[in-house]
Amino acid sequence: MGHQGQIKLSFLMVGHTHEDVDQFFSRISVKCHQQAAVTRPDLHQLISTSAENKRLRDKNEQLKKENERLKRQKRHQDVFEYAEDLEQTEPTVRKTYQRKVTAEVEVHLEEAHKKRRIQKEKEERYIELIDEIIREDEAETTEVTEAIEEDNEVVENIQEVTNEVTFSKGEKITAFWEDKNISGWYPAVVLRVNKNSYYVRFFDGVKSSLKPKDIKKTAN
Repeated sequence: MGHQGQIKLSFLMVGHTHEDVDQFFSRISVKCHQQAAVTRPDLHQLISTSAENKRLRDKNEQLKKENERLKRQKRHQDVFEYAEDLEQTEPTVRKTYQRKVTAEVEVHLEEAHKKRRIQKEKEERYIELIDEIIREDEAETTEVTEAIEEDNEVVENIQEVTNEVTFSKGEKITAFWEDKNISGWYPAVVLRVNKNSYYVRFFDGVKSSLKPKDIKKTAN
């Protein structure tokens, strides 16, 4: 370093020597009274752990308490803000929800009315088809009834004719004959009376079974 011509020393005033470095070495001294340092690593360990003594622990505890206080204050503030926001937004949320529910109910009602209208139209159409079928059935029934009445009249007429004109076995009559060569009314005689016909013999010896409509009285 060479030779120095002048060296100046400074000392703190008595009662004002509590600087950080003094406190640090004081902590080392206290730690040496509590724990022996036989080797250099033990001394390094003692010096490094002595700095974690009372002031730092107190400061750390103070910071922890302050941090917890700020956290509680923040939670309380959040709760208050949430309650305030909820108080302000609840009517709006309720109205929005009511409007949404009302809209959904109206949609469901409209769909129900639409389905009911469609169902009613189908029912009306079915009723029209059934009425049409009934009218057709009534018309067909009327036609059948009329046809039956006409058939009954024909049967009655036949029965009247049959009842009015009857022939007996051996009676000479005039009977109708028809084949591919000739047709006409010719003299004949009744050989046998059946339920719905007469068995006759024509004048030329030909025999045949005839309906009552093909037989008539012989003119005098």
